Amino acid sequence: MRGLGFGKHYERRWVEVFRALDGEGRHRGGALSLLVNLSVPYFGSIWAEFASDEPKFVKDRRTLKALSEVARRMAEGIFLAEGGSEHFVYLQGERVVLGAKVVNFGKETAKVEVDISARPIGWARPAFEKRIGLLVPPMRRRRVRCVWEPNRFGADRYLVRVALVKEGEEIDAIEHEFQVLPDWSGVDPEEFVKVRGGVFWLRGREWNPIGVNYRPRYVAGMEPYDYWAHWLSPGYYDPEMVDEDLRKLANLGMTMVSVSVGGAERIRNLHDFLLRCRKYGLKVNLFVGGLDPLFADGSVGIQFIKGAGLPENPIVFAYDIAWEPCLTAYRGGKYGGWGRFDKEWREWIEEQYGSLEEAERVWGYPARRLNGQVVGPSEEQVRTNGPWRRMVAAYRRFIYDILGERYCQVVRRIKEVDPNHLISFRGSNSFTPEWRGFWPIQSPGVVRCIDFLSPEGYHLLTVASPTPWEDMLRGGLITLYHKFASRGKPVFWAEFGGPIYPNRTPWKQKMFDPPKERLEYQREQIRRFVEMFLRSGAQGWAIWWFPGGYRVNEGSDWGIFNPDGTERPVCQVLRELIPRFRGRPERKPEFFITLDPFAHPKEEWERASRAYLEALKAGRAIGLRTEGTGRTSLDVPLVCVDGSPYRGRGPLQFLNAAFDWVRVETREGWKEVKDGAEVALPPDGVLRMEAQLGNTGEAKWVCPARAGGKKGAVFLGIFVNGKLAKKVPIPKDVPYLGSVKVGPFRTPPLKPGDKVALRALAEGRAIFGRRFDLTIR
Repeated sequence: MRGLGFGKHYERRWVEVFRALDGEGRHRGGALSLLVNLSVPYFGSIWAEFASDEPKFVKDRRTLKALSEVARRMAEGIFLAEGGSEHFVYLQGERVVLGAKVVNFGKETAKVEVDISARPIGWARPAFEKRIGLLVPPMRRRRVRCVWEPNRFGADRYLVRVALVKEGEEIDAIEHEFQVLPDWSGVDPEEFVKVRGGVFWLRGREWNPIGVNYRPRYVAGMEPYDYWAHWLSPGYYDPEMVDEDLRKLANLGMTMVSVSVGGAERIRNLHDFLLRCRKYGLKVNLFVGGLDPLFADGSVGIQFIKGAGLPENPIVFAYDIAWEPCLTAYRGGKYGGWGRFDKEWREWIEEQYGSLEEAERVWGYPARRLNGQVVGPSEEQVRTNGPWRRMVAAYRRFIYDILGERYCQVVRRIKEVDPNHLISFRGSNSFTPEWRGFWPIQSPGVVRCIDFLSPEGYHLLTVASPTPWEDMLRGGLITLYHKFASRGKPVFWAEFGGPIYPNRTPWKQKMFDPPKERLEYQREQIRRFVEMFLRSGAQGWAIWWFPGGYRVNEGSDWGIFNPDGTERPVCQVLRELIPRFRGRPERKPEFFITLDPFAHPKEEWERASRAYLEALKAGRAIGLRTEGTGRTSLDVPLVCVDGSPYRGRGPLQFLNAAFDWVRVETREGWKEVKDGAEVALPPDGVLRMEAQLGNTGEAKWVCPARAGGKKGAVFLGIFVNGKLAKKVPIPKDVPYLGSVKVGPFRTPPLKPGDKVALRALAEGRAIFGRRFDLTIR
């Protein structure tokens, strides 16, 4: 790092003496530079780097003089380790701490002075200046510090300069900017990205999120410890280099970047980064750690959002709340495997089938057991088809119910503190051949609560040569499927790319210069991805990733720019394709592929994607449907998820319901209660309640007032000790993925010890969805 700022605890400082420029004046790196080592094992050493393949330049007397001066300075050993302001962003009127750290790697005590100043950009005179003298013993470092109380900043940007002076001569200097954070409280609502009619909208017009997963170009080659310390952390963030990167991305026509963040110590640098994105018209898709619903309740991430003041910041366009979530069979994996839900699985079987014995009778296959306890299916049973398929189909519904509940709870909590930003997550691979587990992005309950869907493209990728064009075209079914499953929400491909060196490539010296054929591979691979996105109706995408160069901890290079910041050939393709995403008309489907929800995902992918490809080649506009599409609770086929006919019990394929919340009126007012809670009985023996339900089955719920006396009108049933005691009509029709508030309503008279259950029912046809249980005390 270059030592920008104060209190950053840099482990080294890189000093550029000569800048290398190409024929077009572009910065290509440091021709002559120094590396001052500030930490063990190299503490006290100073390295010089000189690079040139031009003998005339090397022999030039100005070059030789510079080399001589560098050698003298190395022997003298007195340098700034860091210098500037404590932060790169300040609140209006906030006090500014400025300072410097000086190191002396020479043999004698050094008497020096440090000049510190700050002035608004464009001004000649400083708004603050201070000179501080100090003595620095050999092989020691000393800090100087001062405070500027501006009362109120008179500009949005300031230049801070720290100079090291010895015997009246300036021998070292560091400059950097800091910015003043705007007051976002009165920002125009149109500055926030919204979803309307299946597309993203910004400032009253359609907007396409097109960009890249961003890390600065200087992360290439970092050792794993430095990489995982995170580039937004103090000591790793270089605002000027980041600014140059963002300018290059905007020049390509990109409109956004995806980044990750977490930890309060990174908030200031995040704000500086966001302001630099605004400077170039870029929005930010922000992954925030601590929001993943499979890990916790979102409290850590929500606290970060509030603490960082993000709810009113329009530069962020969406929160990315989970990074490639997938439940696999492996119990020691990222999420502990699907075995973590074994207890809930046993309870769900009883809830939906009445008993384990009834479930096994319907499935025609026994539930899997470990140590005498019913547990989830094995990996083989999930990955392959077989006599267990009915049991696995039921388990798939169970997992999707659980995932939907967890995601909706976290999303609701986020929306309570921040109603301005969209919410999604990078959904990993789904509906593709290498099916290996359960993806939240496939759960209707999850899809219901997020604003757009974000699949990834890695399972469409071949790394030896570009993915065959027809195989890539088949991938367009993923876009179409997510639009169908979400009823038209935008699809944003969160990750895809073309690696110069795929993951786990061992390092070799010759890899400094990527072979021409690998650059051509990347250009063509990414072109095919983007062409597929165009044809399939995707609204946006973000390439993995920006910085070229060897990623040490992964053994890869996926960058679309070279380490020196110049473009790789793929950038020219992007310039040509990006404008084509604007203003695309959407054709009305003229050919439909009927999906079979009961089919095994791998088999259904092969069948449906080939039908999709043939229709696409014939130039037909394609739509998807199931036997439940366009149906209602009055006429939908009553088929269970396991393929069996409904006979009074079992989870229905096209009718399903989830509880968003249930509230009970108490002496203190309305109180939200959890499933399974105990509730005190009021003096009159009657509970006053209200609930919100979500429709996670494909059939629309028809309210009794619009059912015309037909069977199938939807009510909220109140069951007391297992028997239906009262029906509360839903007040309106509820489409797939919609929600409805029921109540307030009163229960029948109750007594202590009663078991009360709430569950949706289509009158005269079926009981369906999740059950919400309470015990009266």
